[in-house]
Amino acid sequence: MKKKTSDRLLGLRNIALREIKEPKHAIRSKVSKEGINELADSITKVGLIQPIVVVAVKGGYEVVAGHRRFLACKLLKLREMRAIVLDANTKETEVMKLHENLIRQDVNVVDEANFIRTLMKLDNMNQAQIAKTLGRSEGYISGRLDLLKYDGRLLDAVSTGAINFSVARELNRLTDDAIRNNYLHHGITSGITPAIAKQWVDDWLRMQDLQKGLTSDESEKSTLQNVGEISMPCGICNEVKLASEERMVRVCEKCFKELKL
Repeated sequence: MKKKTSDRLLGLRNIALREIKEPKHAIRSKVSKEGINELADSITKVGLIQPIVVVAVKGGYEVVAGHRRFLACKLLKLREMRAIVLDANTKETEVMKLHENLIRQDVNVVDEANFIRTLMKLDNMNQAQIAKTLGRSEGYISGRLDLLKYDGRLLDAVSTGAINFSVARELNRLTDDAIRNNYLHHGITSGITPAIAKQWVDDWLRMQDLQKGLTSDESEKSTLQNVGEISMPCGICNEVKLASEERMVRVCEKCFKELKL
């Protein structure tokens, strides 16, 4: 019978920082230096309100939850810090890391996907088992793992927050690398929503299907060769321009009506 978390609790202790090791499989690929500095300032002013969670490993302890708090305390050169010590096996440790970080908005979806893949390898688990363990749907897990197969430019854009996961999922439907990069570049520079990305991709795929069906009208074929050039009418003057010459802006309903778009 699986132990409850309370059954695995060994106690709350003050542990010397030199005995604590960073997580072997950290969920974040990058930790914001600015964020650590801000957290260190907070700890200086009010102390460490929430202890970190660790498990015993050879030579000391390993951080399970509270990696950033640990780094902030190291930055402050504190000698010790409060920690909850758990008796947990490797699989339970990694699941706990993921559970804690899934609710934090600053963990990007690429890091989450990589961590899920690592967790699967650690205990030879399939997607259904991972989904059940994390309390997520199989579709959620499958979508995260599929993300890791995307083109590197899409992954970088998602990882840095230039576009969100839903936009990347739409752009990934494009099979032409040049067209996809063109759309991605414009989406990053001018702003893009999942709905707009879907419209762009649907239009391009529809034109590709039409082009494949044409056999005699060479002039129409020639026109379709330039489908990669994104054009759309201006919302104010209605003049059709290349998307690279336009800018997307977000406006409230009141301003939208005043612009008479």
